[in-house]
Amino acid sequence: MKSRPLFQPLVRVGGRRSRQDAIARTRSGPLLLLCLTAIKMEEIVFIDNYHVETGIVASKKQISKLAVVRNRAKRRIRAALEELDQDSVRTEMQKRQIGKLRLLLVCQRETLQLPFEDLKKLLHRGLIKLVSQLSLTEKDINVQ
Repeated sequence: MKSRPLFQPLVRVGGRRSRQDAIARTRSGPLLLLCLTAIKMEEIVFIDNYHVETGIVASKKQISKLAVVRNRAKRRIRAALEELDQDSVRTEMQKRQIGKLRLLLVCQRETLQLPFEDLKKLLHRGLIKLVSQLSLTEKDINVQ
Protein backbone atom coordinates (compact mmCIF):
# COMPACT_ATOMS: atom_id res chain seq x y z
CA MET A 1 0.00 0.00 0.00
CA LYS A 2 1.68 3.12 -1.18
CA SER A 3 -0.87 5.79 -0.36
CA ARG A 4 -1.53 7.12 3.11
CA PRO A 5 -5.36 7.17 2.76
CA LEU A 6 -5.34 3.40 2.19
CA PHE A 7 -2.89 2.66 4.98
CA GLN A 8 -4.17 5.04 7.68
CA PRO A 9 -7.51 3.27 8.34
CA LEU A 10 -5.57 0.05 8.92
CA VAL A 11 -3.42 1.47 11.70
CA ARG A 12 -5.72 3.30 14.05
CA VAL A 13 -4.85 5.29 17.11
CA GLY A 14 -4.64 2.87 19.98
CA GLY A 15 -2.22 0.48 18.32
CA ARG A 16 -3.80 -2.93 18.77
CA ARG A 17 -7.23 -2.08 17.40
CA SER A 18 -6.45 -3.48 13.95
CA ARG A 19 -5.32 -6.76 15.51
CA GLN A 20 -8.73 -7.20 17.07
CA ASP A 21 -10.53 -6.24 13.84
CA ALA A 22 -8.62 -8.71 11.67
CA ILE A 23 -10.57 -11.44 9.90
CA ALA A 24 -7.71 -13.88 10.34
CA ARG A 25 -4.31 -13.65 12.01
CA THR A 26 -1.30 -15.86 12.19
CA ARG A 27 2.22 -15.65 13.52
CA SER A 28 5.07 -16.89 11.39
CA GLY A 29 8.38 -16.51 13.20
CA PRO A 30 9.07 -12.81 13.73
CA LEU A 31 6.05 -11.70 11.67
CA LEU A 32 2.45 -11.24 12.67
CA LEU A 33 0.18 -11.39 9.61
CA LEU A 34 -3.27 -9.87 9.88
CA CYS A 35 -5.88 -10.22 7.14
CA LEU A 36 -8.07 -7.13 7.34
CA THR A 37 -10.27 -7.52 4.26
CA ALA A 38 -10.84 -10.33 1.82
CA ILE A 39 -13.00 -9.92 -1.26
CA LYS A 40 -14.62 -12.79 -3.15
CA MET A 41 -13.65 -13.40 -6.75
CA GLU A 42 -17.20 -12.70 -7.95
CA GLU A 43 -17.05 -9.20 -6.45
CA ILE A 44 -14.04 -8.26 -8.60
CA VAL A 45 -14.40 -7.28 -12.23
CA PHE A 46 -11.17 -8.99 -13.38
CA ILE A 47 -11.30 -12.50 -11.92
CA ASP A 48 -7.86 -13.49 -13.23
CA ASN A 49 -6.22 -10.56 -11.48
CA TYR A 50 -5.26 -11.64 -7.94
CA HIS A 51 -4.26 -8.92 -5.54
CA VAL A 52 -2.55 -8.94 -2.19
CA GLU A 53 -2.15 -5.44 -0.78
CA THR A 54 0.20 -5.23 2.16
CA GLY A 55 0.96 -2.64 4.77
CA ILE A 56 4.08 -3.12 6.89
CA VAL A 57 4.43 -1.89 10.47
CA ALA A 58 7.78 -1.64 12.21
CA SER A 59 7.14 0.09 15.51
CA LYS A 60 9.63 1.97 17.64
CA LYS A 61 8.78 -0.24 20.58
CA GLN A 62 9.34 -3.55 18.77
CA ILE A 63 12.22 -2.77 16.39
CA SER A 64 14.26 0.30 17.32
CA LYS A 65 13.92 4.00 17.97
CA LEU A 66 16.14 4.65 14.97
CA ALA A 67 14.25 5.22 11.72
CA VAL A 68 17.14 3.74 9.73
CA VAL A 69 16.73 0.39 11.48
CA ARG A 70 12.93 0.36 11.11
CA ASN A 71 13.22 1.20 7.40
CA ARG A 72 15.72 -1.63 6.91
CA ALA A 73 13.22 -4.08 8.43
CA LYS A 74 10.49 -2.83 6.09
CA ARG A 75 12.77 -3.05 3.06
CA ARG A 76 13.67 -6.65 3.91
CA ILE A 77 9.98 -7.56 4.13
CA ARG A 78 9.21 -5.83 0.82
CA ALA A 79 12.09 -7.63 -0.89
CA ALA A 80 10.92 -10.96 0.52
CA LEU A 81 7.39 -10.27 -0.77
CA GLU A 82 8.74 -9.52 -4.25
CA GLU A 83 10.73 -12.77 -4.37
CA LEU A 84 7.89 -14.84 -2.94
CA ASP A 85 6.56 -17.92 -4.73
CA GLN A 86 3.31 -16.30 -5.77
CA ASP A 87 1.91 -19.30 -7.65
CA SER A 88 1.28 -21.30 -4.48
CA VAL A 89 -0.40 -18.31 -2.82
CA ARG A 90 -2.59 -17.80 -5.92
CA THR A 91 -3.51 -21.49 -5.92
CA GLU A 92 -4.59 -21.29 -2.29
CA MET A 93 -6.57 -18.12 -3.03
CA GLN A 94 -8.29 -19.88 -5.94
CA LYS A 95 -9.29 -22.77 -3.68
CA ARG A 96 -10.91 -20.32 -1.29
CA GLN A 97 -12.44 -18.22 -4.11
CA ILE A 98 -10.64 -15.09 -2.87
CA GLY A 99 -9.79 -12.39 -5.38
CA LYS A 100 -8.21 -9.73 -3.19
CA LEU A 101 -6.60 -9.56 0.25
CA ARG A 102 -5.54 -6.60 2.32
CA LEU A 103 -2.85 -7.59 4.81
CA LEU A 104 -1.02 -5.87 7.61
CA LEU A 105 2.42 -7.27 8.52
CA VAL A 106 3.79 -6.44 11.95
CA CYS A 107 7.57 -6.88 12.26
CA GLN A 108 9.48 -7.99 15.33
CA ARG A 109 13.15 -7.41 16.16
CA GLU A 110 14.16 -10.82 14.74
CA THR A 111 13.17 -9.61 11.27
CA LEU A 112 16.56 -7.91 11.04
CA GLN A 113 18.58 -10.84 12.36
CA LEU A 114 17.16 -13.72 10.32
CA PRO A 115 18.89 -14.78 7.11
CA PHE A 116 16.96 -13.54 4.09
CA GLU A 117 16.10 -17.03 2.80
CA ASP A 118 14.60 -17.97 6.17
CA LEU A 119 12.60 -14.74 6.19
CA LYS A 120 11.18 -15.58 2.74
CA LYS A 121 10.23 -19.09 3.90
CA LEU A 122 8.52 -17.78 7.04
CA LEU A 123 6.62 -15.16 5.06
CA HIS A 124 5.50 -17.72 2.49
CA ARG A 125 4.43 -20.19 5.16
CA GLY A 126 2.54 -17.46 7.02
CA LEU A 127 0.69 -16.30 3.89
CA ILE A 128 -0.38 -19.82 2.98
CA LYS A 129 -1.51 -20.46 6.55
CA LEU A 130 -3.41 -17.16 6.68
CA VAL A 131 -5.23 -17.73 3.38
CA SER A 132 -6.15 -21.27 4.39
CA GLN A 133 -7.73 -19.92 7.62
CA LEU A 134 -10.13 -17.66 5.76
CA SER A 135 -13.70 -18.87 5.67
CA LEU A 136 -15.93 -17.39 3.03
CA THR A 137 -19.10 -16.79 4.97
CA GLU A 138 -20.77 -13.44 4.31
CA LYS A 139 -20.24 -12.16 7.85
CA ASP A 140 -16.48 -12.69 7.67
CA ILE A 141 -15.79 -11.13 4.29
CA ASN A 142 -15.82 -7.35 3.98
CA VAL A 143 -17.22 -6.52 0.56
CA GLN A 144 -16.16 -3.11 -0.70
